Amino acid sequence: MDMSKSTRQVDSLPHEASHEKKAVALGSVLTSAFLTALKLIIGLATGSLSVLAQAADNGLDLVTTLTTYFAVRVAERPADADHPYGHGKVESLSALAETGLLVLTCLGIGYQAVRRLLTGSEGVRYAEVAVGVMVLSIGIDLVRTAMLHRTARRHHSQALAADALNFTGDILSSGLVIAGLFFARAGIPWADPTAALLVAGVVLTGALRLARQAVDVLLDREPQGLAERACEIVAAVSGVVACQALRARRVGAKTFVEVTIGVDRAAGVETAHNVASAVETALQSHLTPVDVVVRVEPTARPDETPHERVALLAQRHGTPVHQVFIHEGPDGLTVDLHCEVEGDLPLRAAHDLASALEERILQAMPGVARVVTHIEPRRTSVASSGEDPQMRRRAEAAVQEALQQVDGVAECHRIEVNRSSGHYVLSLHCEVDGRTPVEEAHRIASELEAAVRQRLPQVQRVVVHTEPA
Repeated sequence: MDMSKSTRQVDSLPHEASHEKKAVALGSVLTSAFLTALKLIIGLATGSLSVLAQAADNGLDLVTTLTTYFAVRVAERPADADHPYGHGKVESLSALAETGLLVLTCLGIGYQAVRRLLTGSEGVRYAEVAVGVMVLSIGIDLVRTAMLHRTARRHHSQALAADALNFTGDILSSGLVIAGLFFARAGIPWADPTAALLVAGVVLTGALRLARQAVDVLLDREPQGLAERACEIVAAVSGVVACQALRARRVGAKTFVEVTIGVDRAAGVETAHNVASAVETALQSHLTPVDVVVRVEPTARPDETPHERVALLAQRHGTPVHQVFIHEGPDGLTVDLHCEVEGDLPLRAAHDLASALEERILQAMPGVARVVTHIEPRRTSVASSGEDPQMRRRAEAAVQEALQQVDGVAECHRIEVNRSSGHYVLSLHCEVDGRTPVEEAHRIASELEAAVRQRLPQVQRVVVHTEPA
C-alpha cells in the first residue's frame, strides 16, 4: 500500500506580519530619500568629499530600499497557478541584488581611500555643520537599523536583513566621516582613508555572507539542523514506525517539509491517514508557518509477530482467515489456519486459492516449513433465524449436565438457541473466576463447548462467552 498526503497552510503570512514588514520597508525608503537630499546639500555647501560620498551612499540606499519595499510586497502575494510555492524567493533575489550593489560601493570606498592616502585630502569648509549633519544621520540610522533587525529576525526576511546590514555600514561610515573631519582639522589627513578601508572591509565581509545566504535559499539549500529537528518531531509522533527521506527548505518566513513515514503495514488506510495528519499537526506546531507533504509507506514493526504476518499475507491475498495456530515442529514452524471462501465456489477452485495462500506464506516466512489450511464457507450476509422453544429447553438441560462434567465454571446464563439456514446455533454466557489466566479460561470454554455438542449433536455451532464471576 502506498499513500501520499499533502496539506497547505495559508500561503501568505498573517496580516499583521505582512503589514509590519511593508511599513518598516516604506519607512526606510522615506528615510533614505531625506538623508540623501540633506547630505547632498551639505556636501556641496561645505566642499566635503566624505559627506558627498555619504550622499552617494544614501542615494544607493534609496535605490536598494525601494527594491526591498517592492520585493516585500511581491513576496507577500499568495500562491497562484503559476507560482504554487508562493513568491517568497523574490526577497532573496532582492537581497542578492542589494548585496551586489553594496559590494560595488565598498570597492568604490576602498578605491577612494587608497587614492586619498596617495594624493592627500582637500580642505573642508564649515566642518561643524557637516559634523552636525553626520551626527543626525547616525541617530536616524540607529533607529531604523534596530527596527529593521527586529522585523527581519521576527519574520525571517532576508531583504530587510540586507537593509539592516547596509545601514549598519552607513553608521560606521558616518562615524568615519566625523572622525575624518576632526582629524583633518588636527592635521592628520591619513586617518580618514585608513578608517575607510577598515569599514569597507567589515561591510564587504557582511555583504558576502548575506549574499551566500540568499544564494542558499535560491538553490533550496537545506538550513543547517532543520532536517534533524523535523525528523525528531516526526519520530516522536505515535504510530510512526520510521522517518525516511525527509527534505526541508526555507523560503522567506515559510518552511517547506517533505517526509516519507513508515506506518505499521497491518494498519488500515484510515489509521495511516490519521498518523499522517498527526505528523502534519506536529510539524505545524513547531515550525509555523510550514507547508507539509507527508508520504506514507507500509513498514513492518520491529515487534511484528508471526501471527500478524500470516494475517497480513492473507489480507493481501484477499482470503479471510481465523483460528491461526503456529507451533514448532522438528523441521521448522507449522502454520494451521482456517481460510474462508465463497460457499458456492467449486472445491477445486477453493483448493487452488488455499494452495496459493499456503505458497505465499511459505515464500514470505522462511522459518515456516508447512502450512495446513482448513477451507470453510464465508459468511457474507446476515442469516435469518427463528426460535425453537422445545430445543431451548433441551439445550438448557444439556448445559446443566455439561456443567457437572467441566470444572472451573461457576454458573451459566443467557442460554439462547436459534435456527439459521437449517442449523441450530447455541450461545451462552459462563462465569469463571476472574483471576483465571485467559489461556485457562479458553480451555474451560472449549471443554464446555465440546461437552454441550456431545449431548446435542444437531447443534452445528456452540458459542461460549466467558466473563469473570
